[in-house]
Amino acid sequence: MKHAGLSLGFAVVLAFGAAFMASCASPEEARQVKLYQDRLAPFLGKPSLEVTKAIAYDWKFGVLDKWDAVDPGPEAALAKNFKVGGFSKQEAARIFAKKGSYKALVFQKIIGEGGADVEVQVSMGMTGGRQHSADYEMCRIRVVFRDDKLVDFKVW
Repeated sequence: MKHAGLSLGFAVVLAFGAAFMASCASPEEARQVKLYQDRLAPFLGKPSLEVTKAIAYDWKFGVLDKWDAVDPGPEAALAKNFKVGGFSKQEAARIFAKKGSYKALVFQKIIGEGGADVEVQVSMGMTGGRQHSADYEMCRIRVVFRDDKLVDFKVW
């Protein structure tokens, strides 16, 4: 019964988060966020390799940041917090309350029509590295694994 309450609570948090993100995002970004939230939900409890392969290879996201820890607890998780997509105090308390081996990752992907790369022109007419055009939007996914199983995710 406790597990059912956790699932219902998690679904409510996801729904609220999706509604909030939709109000702040462009229509394309909101659609992408909802799409990836819906795609990730069935992965809860799945092994990390299966989840990360789907995100990185199937959905073409790149890893932005990651960390691993054994029994970090909420305070230690906040000390290791990501610069982009970090945990709030409430999230850390909820996610890292149980003992275990944790792995947390943040993935990102350019979305929307303006997401094309453009070559950078450098002096003397040479082309340099690649830079993203100014009209792009990022979609990010944060996943947390405990004992190699997906226990939490956030899409924005």
